[in-house]
Amino acid sequence: MPLGALPIEIIILIVDEFQDNLDALKTVSLVSRSFLSASRLHLFRILRMNDIHSSFDYKRHFWSKLVQHSPNILSNIRKLELGPPIFRLHARDPLNKTVSLHWATVMANSIPSIHNDNIQFLMENTSCVEELTLRFEFQSWKRFSPSFQETVEKMLARGTLISLNIEDILDFPPHILRRCSRLRHLSLIAVNVAAEPDIKDGTESIAVVGQERLTYLESLTLILSDEGLNTLIQSLSSPTSCLDITRLQRLSLNIIGTDGRNALRMIPRSASSITRLELRVCDNKGMYKS
Repeated sequence: MPLGALPIEIIILIVDEFQDNLDALKTVSLVSRSFLSASRLHLFRILRMNDIHSSFDYKRHFWSKLVQHSPNILSNIRKLELGPPIFRLHARDPLNKTVSLHWATVMANSIPSIHNDNIQFLMENTSCVEELTLRFEFQSWKRFSPSFQETVEKMLARGTLISLNIEDILDFPPHILRRCSRLRHLSLIAVNVAAEPDIKDGTESIAVVGQERLTYLESLTLILSDEGLNTLIQSLSSPTSCLDITRLQRLSLNIIGTDGRNALRMIPRSASSITRLELRVCDNKGMYKS
């Protein structure tokens, strides 16, 4: 029997044996269309656009052209990481000219690198992402276009999303997290939480009133993201939220300043099931230690 005529279940088992060998996967993908389809699950499982300057632009244009010819590729992506970790790269350091120049450009435009039509198209069509990282280079959510905001909100609401990491953003609206119906791991790093919108007449336009909670959040990480802690907890604890933080198992906090200590007091009141506690401090180089 030709290899290409094997049942798809057998083909998947064969391809899975080579999942950690990129060159072998590329070779196996040439056997037949069935092998190509199975190989793509590993070849395109992870997409990272976390470089700066020309590297970021190159990847952005490369993927734009690639998906024009093979749009189905995006359905294979399970882990998506968008945006450079500006603060971890010491963006404000004038001696680091490449990063500083990128930082200056972002600040001048008041929008992050991922606020782009090509990136927005990727976000709209990566329909099976399980692990998502979005870095906004410390720009304000209020400055993003309505279409970009809507794209982010819809992406967070997908039922496939299990792990979410949001970094470097001002005025982040916590209520959009209420629709994360399968989320188990949430990380907010350098996130400034905006005040909740007023809800009048007992109505709620973000989440469906009376909707059952679909998942229990297992881990929560807050690094330099404690200023809006009370608002965040209230939002996640709302009856209209799909999330439930009462069974939280792992809590990771930055304990520098009063906000971190307040978080240490407040969150265990909402979740008495915590079995792992990580307390972090920040050194002069911006590195975090547990």
